[in-house]
Amino acid sequence: MTLSRIFAAIAAVCVLLIVAPAQELPKKIRGYKVHNARIDVDSGDSSTRSTGVDGAVSVGSPTLVDIGFSGVTLDVGGSFMAIDQSGSIDFLTFKDLRVNGIDVDADEYRHSFSFTKNKAVRLPSPIRVKIGTLDLAKAAYREYVSSKETWKVTGTVFAFGRFRRFGMSFKRVVPIKISLLIPNPIPAALRN
Repeated sequence: MTLSRIFAAIAAVCVLLIVAPAQELPKKIRGYKVHNARIDVDSGDSSTRSTGVDGAVSVGSPTLVDIGFSGVTLDVGGSFMAIDQSGSIDFLTFKDLRVNGIDVDADEYRHSFSFTKNKAVRLPSPIRVKIGTLDLAKAAYREYVSSKETWKVTGTVFAFGRFRRFGMSFKRVVPIKISLLIPNPIPAALRN
């Protein structure tokens, strides 16, 4: 293979990577039609809401449930408010959850609940989150080497439910992108 062919092949791969569009969500997930909505997500300490949003989610502080050989288990509460519609949430699923780049697993949330527009609703029970032993070791090392005042939480929550608007009910799944900063709970825990 000549040098010019190798260069052409590398250039073609680079062009394909740059031009390739981001992966889109399918039209349906588990039989629910995907509906993109503007959802404001905060850590519960913000009293202001963005304008022009369809809903708001407040994430509560995590509480320790279990420490074992398989890792750490936490419960995280939260609340939800829809601005323009009422309905019910059948279940929640979670994808690519990370805290400071460390993978976090969340169990599928199977506690259904109803909501009405412009009223905040607390989750009936907390969301169960697990951090595996290896990921916990990575997180402990990062915290020891370069502790940060705030932690970045990212991921996607899929809210599967039935939404009512104008007297009609629609079976939809709403992807909720999470990107928020929470205070580092370790310094406060060490003081106690």
